[in-house]
Amino acid sequence: MRTAVRPDGTLIRAHRRLVFGDLAAITLLDTRSHRSDQVNGDNDSPQNLRTADPSRTILGDAQERRLLDGLASSRARWDVLAQQVPMADLARGASRAVSMDGWSGYEPARRRVLDGAADRGVRNLVSLAGDIHRSVVADLRTDYAAESPTRGVELVTTSITSGGDGEDSDDGDRALKAASPHVRFGNAQRGYLLNRVYRDRWEAEFRVAPSVRSPRGSLRRRAVVTIPDAAPEVDVGQSAP
Repeated sequence: MRTAVRPDGTLIRAHRRLVFGDLAAITLLDTRSHRSDQVNGDNDSPQNLRTADPSRTILGDAQERRLLDGLASSRARWDVLAQQVPMADLARGASRAVSMDGWSGYEPARRRVLDGAADRGVRNLVSLAGDIHRSVVADLRTDYAAESPTRGVELVTTSITSGGDGEDSDDGDRALKAASPHVRFGNAQRGYLLNRVYRDRWEAEFRVAPSVRSPRGSLRRRAVVTIPDAAPEVDVGQSAP
């Protein structure tokens, strides 16, 4: 953190924007400090009138305006949202239960941002997120109950050690893929995500470890996801589990 954004008591301004020439502009979001409280007891639930309430916000009005203004003025080839929680619906089960902690619990806010990015002519939108202790690649859409246009791609990285060793595909991963056809890749092991950004493509390399219990453990490449320029789609090159 820079000293200019050092917390003043309980007042924290963690969101900011980092620009790397005309290649990438990264907006670091704060989805914790300015949000409306989670609904439905903060339990995984089907979306309802509470999650569809347009008065609720995950960014706060000021930060949301700042984000959209930044997207409007961006000249970058890649506009990146770096944030704490997933933006895509990661539903499970026949009821399509989703987390109330992520953007799925704030549907109108997600629609305002994703439609706002499209209206402002954003060429490539990528969301980088975490918090769910697994790796996921998913389409970013304004409405997952209908076939709304894909506005971007989300790359969710796993935890480094939290959750123990994990496995290539656990019950949660299988349930997620069964209920969420917009999920393009998933893995439940520990590791990290390495991103390489080029003018004509974005490459996301998911590296995982078979075990975090041994100091002699090794990492391996589980998948390389390629996002082409000016097309919100992915090509997933997977290694054997």
